Amino acid sequence: MGDRKPSGFVDEILEASLARYGSEDPRPGLEARILANVRAAEKHSQSRIWGWGIALAAAVILIVAIVYRPSRRTPSPTVPAPVATNPAATVPAVTVGPAPQEVQEPAHPARIAKVRRPRPEQFPTPAPLSEQEKLLLLYVRETPKSVLNTPVTDPATDDLQTPDLIIAALANNGPEAPQK
Repeated sequence: MGDRKPSGFVDEILEASLARYGSEDPRPGLEARILANVRAAEKHSQSRIWGWGIALAAAVILIVAIVYRPSRRTPSPTVPAPVATNPAATVPAVTVGPAPQEVQEPAHPARIAKVRRPRPEQFPTPAPLSEQEKLLLLYVRETPKSVLNTPVTDPATDDLQTPDLIIAALANNGPEAPQK
């Protein structure tokens, strides 16, 4: 082993491993699994073609229905014939149809003008008072001013006082030389 180069040793190990790997037989059933996967892929591609065909047919039907949709005209009313005074001369029933100007297709949504409501002169717009607001006004009117001006104190929070905070001014002596 001393006279061989290290790369020759690695080459021999690699050659032996490859020879052993090439002599191995495939696992049993490999061919059957491959054929089953090929058949499944073929069925999947056929179902995909059917799906696209159905989607295309539905799109064609939808387009034909939109283009050749029946008009939305209302049937014209039939006016009964007037009573004839002369029985020998009978007048047939007259069908009155709409004038050509009256027949209109529904307006396209983009062509419908937006309805603009008038802007109020004052914002927010005044509204009637709610029940709670009425009760508050009644309370303020009937309560004496001395009670309303008294600050509300809670004995549980009286001891939560913070002392005044005093901050000394900072002195700026100019730029200092960097310390090493």
